[in-house]
Amino acid sequence: MARTLETVSRNVDEAYTTEDKGSNAFCFPLILAMNGIKRRSRTGCLTCRARRVKCDERKPMCERCEFANVECAGYPEKRSLAVQRSMRRSTSTTTTASVSDPGHPRDATIRPQVRLDGLPLIALPNNPTSLQLPHARARDVLAFHQFLFRTMPMLFPPASLSFWRDYVCQEAWGIEYVFDAVVALGCMHRATLLLSQQTESDRDHGFDTKVIAVQMYSNALKGVSDSLACTQISMALLLAVLILFAYTESFDGNVPATIRHIHMANHYFRAMCSSSTPETEQFKTPIELCLHDLDIIRRVTLPDLKVIRMISPLYRPSIIPSDASASLQEYLDFSPKHLLQQLLDIGSMDSDIKALIWCPVAAHRRLMPEERIIGFIKQLKEWKNTIGILFHKLGVDEALSEPINFDLATLANISIPPPPHANLPRDFCLILVLYVFYRTRLSWALSIYNGGESDLELETYHFTYQLLRFVTTALDSPRPSSDDLPFGCEALRVGLSPILFLAGQSCPRPTWLRWILFELDRSGREGVCNSKAFATSLEVLSTLEKRVRREPRRPDVEYFTPPHQRVISVIFPGLNGRGYVTYYAQIRPGEQIDSQESHIPLCIASWASSANGGRPAVTTCDGTDVAFSEWVMDRPLVKEWAQWLTFSEFDLTQTLHDHINGSRLLVDRDKVAGSKW
Repeated sequence: MARTLETVSRNVDEAYTTEDKGSNAFCFPLILAMNGIKRRSRTGCLTCRARRVKCDERKPMCERCEFANVECAGYPEKRSLAVQRSMRRSTSTTTTASVSDPGHPRDATIRPQVRLDGLPLIALPNNPTSLQLPHARARDVLAFHQFLFRTMPMLFPPASLSFWRDYVCQEAWGIEYVFDAVVALGCMHRATLLLSQQTESDRDHGFDTKVIAVQMYSNALKGVSDSLACTQISMALLLAVLILFAYTESFDGNVPATIRHIHMANHYFRAMCSSSTPETEQFKTPIELCLHDLDIIRRVTLPDLKVIRMISPLYRPSIIPSDASASLQEYLDFSPKHLLQQLLDIGSMDSDIKALIWCPVAAHRRLMPEERIIGFIKQLKEWKNTIGILFHKLGVDEALSEPINFDLATLANISIPPPPHANLPRDFCLILVLYVFYRTRLSWALSIYNGGESDLELETYHFTYQLLRFVTTALDSPRPSSDDLPFGCEALRVGLSPILFLAGQSCPRPTWLRWILFELDRSGREGVCNSKAFATSLEVLSTLEKRVRREPRRPDVEYFTPPHQRVISVIFPGLNGRGYVTYYAQIRPGEQIDSQESHIPLCIASWASSANGGRPAVTTCDGTDVAFSEWVMDRPLVKEWAQWLTFSEFDLTQTLHDHINGSRLLVDRDKVAGSKW
């Protein structure tokens, strides 16, 4: 009894000497003692603990082992909890650790974050034991997490996030095909990131994840088909799922399937807008904003046949001009993500201007008055002036302004390769690239409208050079610190490769074009935008420009001809998305500069990256004196695309055919390396 009371007294004393004087620190050892439970010491030597005897804890050798004539094994090292916490913090922000690494420490709670390489902070166990084997749909957790915290904020405009988070994600819990579509996109996004990693383990997981994504995508297609046949489907949900499908296929680089879903989404959106319902009023704007971004993907992948036929799209500003002007004064968010979205929205306000920017031959079609172009440039300047304080801090004021004392002699002394900006954060490079790209395309169009007017031409070259500097800065810089900005393989809405491709057609000199070809190789594949196909098309264009005999502009420097006399081209993907055909045209000899249709066919270049080493087969069109637009529309591939686009309703058989026909095999020579930026 005395021994028990002595033990209780000692425990009470120990409780009062702890750092924590709270009730729990006092009561717990007291309760243990009153219940007759002895706490086992974990500070004894290793030998005494193995012998299960009381250790006197003498250092360096305990007395009990000495009396027993046994070797004392010493004492275990103290655990360092602070080091473990530090490791956890550093590992959560590393860009090189594998998501499947079994030694990768993880927090006890899942936070809405992603790693700096875009992958979630959660993952399935690597080499799991029999007790850790995930069930059939365990990957859905990873995919949904990927969609919610990385895919959704990256692909969809900030103004539409509430539609996706509060409506689509909520409906996904009750409608299986919506859930499957969400999971398929998150899974394909995750697979794309894994496949772009350097470690073999990550790439293996990427292939496995892609298989799961395709399975979920197929389930979602079947679910949509069944719902359309049996029930009155919500038009907003149908459009949301089609948008998810388009991005899923775009991550896989599937050209026909991506264009199919965008085409169907536009069809059903027009149907939704034709009826005035509460659903239409509530969800029209967020869906339209998403379709604007997808429209850029469609335009840079498949040329607008209306523009080729010289038919101006119906001028319907998507945003009311007064509202757009007012919104320019409300741009208070200077984050890169919001600035990029603002520029994309401005570029989508006028469908004719959008065609002028993204179609390489639109400027030669003269489908709008010059005043419209000048008015749009004024809006761009207003946007730039509104956030001018930011551009001043970034040190890019001069790059974004019109050139002063700029002529062909100055142009001849500009250095190629262009020097990158020394202290420009990479997070802002894509915004600056897009702004000067807009200015390049519009100045180029105005120069063509004015018969190659020299000041407008030089202004084009100034902005083209600034574009190349910003691109070089983006590709040379380390990955951005912001977790809401895309890596190259994630740049689906707008990336560097289509911008470089179009800028390559407005270069003043062959040396500039050669540098663009080099940068296209570094930019890699961005969704359905195939940088190698763009580069091949530009290589042929460069050769044709040199062979078309024109009067030299300067005897000491090699220049291309003025804008209105250039060789023009349009590139079409094959219906399987792996072959490409580019149609080239030259200005008709003796044609009046102000003629609406002044070009005639020059040649055709066709190639597939898995055939003939990826080199194009070029066929000349000598003796063909037909208007270029009429001739292009009569080409077999273009006629096939025109027929293909006549199907606008959702059809499971046709959709599966596009998916299978355009799937990109990542293990063969048709694989295009992921983007390096």
